[in-house]
Amino acid sequence: MLARRSASKDVLLLSLLCGLVYFIAPTSHGLTNWQESKRAVVAREMHDRLHTDPWAWVVPTDNARPYLAKPPLMYWAQIGLATLLGHRSGELELRLTVALAGWLGVIATYFTTRRLLAPWDSGPDIVVGDENAYAENTAWWASLFLATGILYVRSSRIGELDILLVPFTVAAIGLIALAWRHAEHHARANWSALIGATLATCGAVMTKGPPALLTVALAAYGGIALSVAASRRKIARRFPESGGVPGTQTISLALVTIGFIGFLIAGIMHADSLRDIPGVASLGIAGAIVGHLLATLASRDKLLQLWTTYSRTHPVMVLGLPTLLFVGWGRAVAHLIPPGEISASLGEEIEDNLRILVPESPLVNLAASAYGVGLGSLAAIIAVIWIVRDRPVLPRTWFIVLAWVGLGLIAFSTLGKGVARYLTPVWPGVAILGAAWFTAFLRDSRSHRRLAITTTAVIVALGAGQGWWYAVGRESKYASRSPRAFVSSLLSSESSIDASRLGTFEFSTPAIDFYVGRAVESFHDVTPRTGIRFVGPRTIADLREQLADGTAFTLLIRHTQPPSMDPKPAVDCLLDAGFEIEPVTLPASFTIDNGRVRIDAVKVRVVPHNLMPAPAPQATRSDLDATGATFDTSP
Repeated sequence: MLARRSASKDVLLLSLLCGLVYFIAPTSHGLTNWQESKRAVVAREMHDRLHTDPWAWVVPTDNARPYLAKPPLMYWAQIGLATLLGHRSGELELRLTVALAGWLGVIATYFTTRRLLAPWDSGPDIVVGDENAYAENTAWWASLFLATGILYVRSSRIGELDILLVPFTVAAIGLIALAWRHAEHHARANWSALIGATLATCGAVMTKGPPALLTVALAAYGGIALSVAASRRKIARRFPESGGVPGTQTISLALVTIGFIGFLIAGIMHADSLRDIPGVASLGIAGAIVGHLLATLASRDKLLQLWTTYSRTHPVMVLGLPTLLFVGWGRAVAHLIPPGEISASLGEEIEDNLRILVPESPLVNLAASAYGVGLGSLAAIIAVIWIVRDRPVLPRTWFIVLAWVGLGLIAFSTLGKGVARYLTPVWPGVAILGAAWFTAFLRDSRSHRRLAITTTAVIVALGAGQGWWYAVGRESKYASRSPRAFVSSLLSSESSIDASRLGTFEFSTPAIDFYVGRAVESFHDVTPRTGIRFVGPRTIADLREQLADGTAFTLLIRHTQPPSMDPKPAVDCLLDAGFEIEPVTLPASFTIDNGRVRIDAVKVRVVPHNLMPAPAPQATRSDLDATGATFDTSP
């Protein structure tokens, strides 16, 4: 038998664990990846603009240009913390924002799980044994799994906005589940729960827009649809003939076949090689599952049940009002900036994120799901086998967990490009799925106490290890992956380098912009080079014209080229373009391309033709090597 658990004690212990893992030394390692660096840059600029422009709250900007890739809630949170702490928005506010979101997501998962797996209180939907104790213990283990999940911890320590979705989406899903129970038991809407769900969904939408709506809709209302699809009851006796429609099996087979073939063909069209075969097959299976679900609902009884439940849980309000809020924000932005800039910004965002039926996407997402929630991922894999083999009887709201994980993976695998962090709002569902099996296993085990103690010890060790890594280990091993120390030494008084005459060549990162304190121009070669992307808009030809008077400009360049890029070294491109190069020696280092390539600083200049001594002695590679620059060209 399982013992009852105290919610207040559990919340305190979970908060202590989150404090250990998420909050110790949040800025020990500098900004590294593109996502967190961009959030820091935009929030700081928005904060600075607020002193003179009250509309800065509405329009995020990057280097005075509208940056509309995401709604502004993430930046509001950073600025709010900066205001509370009494200084300019920066690294600390970014890292505290995601740490707070991670902690709140764990607490929201705890309370939502208690509600999802609590006894349904009617009909055969009961849990074997003590139903309340089962729900409470499942909530405990789900929250522990989530709090120490590998990718969840990463999102709570690195400034990516996806973690901010978790407390909002989990709260919305839990409140919709509460409204569903109330509707079934009392045949009326629970308006307080629905208003809370609407407000939580508004927060999610203002964090990431439509993808947040998708998560709430699929998990909560998709879970209701799964429950109706699995139900065998009739909605009313006055419709005795409504159990099905003629040719139901034929319709089911047709929809499954259409879904499988349609997704399969689309996957084949996007495939590049035979390596994409498993991904294409996965897309086909996803299409078949969607077709089967639609076919199962294709009867009057099912549709009437679904309509009745939806009419009392009000998806139009819960999803529609946040949509109107998002559209309203867009309209406000449209009144403040030129329409062309809106179209360009949103177009780039849609093109970059909405990738339909990409074969590698389901494989990437399945791989991430296998480890992203740590022990919870392993338990979730076993839980799938448990569900298929044992068919456990659980409360009807259990279908929300199945939809959260199953439909969530299908949606992000068929509509996205296969980025693990996009699955962040799905991780709580994976944790709950794994905890449901693990709690049942503990309940039925003769040595459940020893097993629980051992598992808790492993979780605490996993959390402590990750806390140490992000607080101490990452900086000691990978300090060069952040440009913080590099830029500090570059702009020190000893280097005499002017920040306004600094640029990057054939790469760019907002992390440098943040630490330099201004937008750093990115230059690229005159002609396209293999593997060189997202640079510019200026070319080295433009730079040569700018420096025709003989003044110097500092460029940051790759020391070597990665195997995936044009093998010609950056320094050779600059020499061939007619620049004189003077290496800059710095005590700190900076690496990009996942730490594989070192970045060098060089001063470049073009000597005016009327001042050039015959026969135009330009610095050669051997001259540079003689100065100790050693520009290695090996891959």
